[in-house]
Parts: sequence; C-alpha cells; structure tokens
Amino acid sequence: MAQEASKFSAVRERHPDLGEVIYLRYAGDGKAKSMEVGIAPNHGSNVFRFRVGADDLIYCDTKALARHEFTGNFVMWPFPNRVRDKKYRWEGKEYDLSHVAVPSDDPHLIHGLVRDRIWDIVEMRAGTGLAVAITKGPYWI
Repeated sequence: MAQEASKFSAVRERHPDLGEVIYLRYAGDGKAKSMEVGIAPNHGSNVFRFRVGADDLIYCDTKALARHEFTGNFVMWPFPNRVRDKKYRWEGKEYDLSHVAVPSDDPHLIHGLVRDRIWDIVEMRAGTGLAVAITKGPYWI
C-alpha cells in the first residue's frame, strides 16, 4: 500500500517586500480548510501571515514591516511594554538602555529589543501531522 503524501510543508520563499520568508502550510481538503503561516526571519521572526482558507487572521502591512514599523505579530523580548526613559530597576539594580536606538525618536523603549533584528533559521521540517520552523534570535543584546 502506498503511503499518503504529507499535507504539511515547510518552505523558504522570496517575498517581494521582506526577502527570504518561511511558509508553514497545511493543504486541507473536504471540510478541513487549508492553513498558512508566514514568518519573516529578517524582520524579528515576525508572523506576518496566518491564513485559514481564504481568510487572513493576522493583518500585516509588509511594506511597513520592511520599514521596521509595528505590524504583524512580532517577538517582544525581553519586555512586552514600554520602558520609561530607557531605564528600569530590577532586584535593586538599575539598567540603562539609553544606547538602544528606537524608531521614530520615541523617548520610551517599547516592545522589546529583537522585533527588528535578523533571526537565523535553525531548522525547518514537515511530516505527517506537522510543519515546524525553528528560528534563533539575536541574544547578544
């Protein structure tokens, strides 16, 4: 008996605005809808697309993302909110992040330090029941 081909795939493609991207796909049939997740490693491993059938569940302006503006679904590491005056105190020690450049000259640091950094693609694979992409962020900050 022939083995059924996997309905899952993990592929690299060139996007006109974002350069190299990863697509994780499920080719649905019958009542099961197809799904696609698009990840932009060169832009903070941003999930710029989550589509079920013909419906986009995550909106992302890819031209804005290419300009490092806030769009899509990005990793907010190591903090998900604002850091007032680019300084914070943790367990009695003060940390100064004034050397970190932020878009639009906002005096506050917002949404982490890796959302606009290039991430490495570590692994991509697909098989029966899954499609996986693992990216590694810039942890040197």
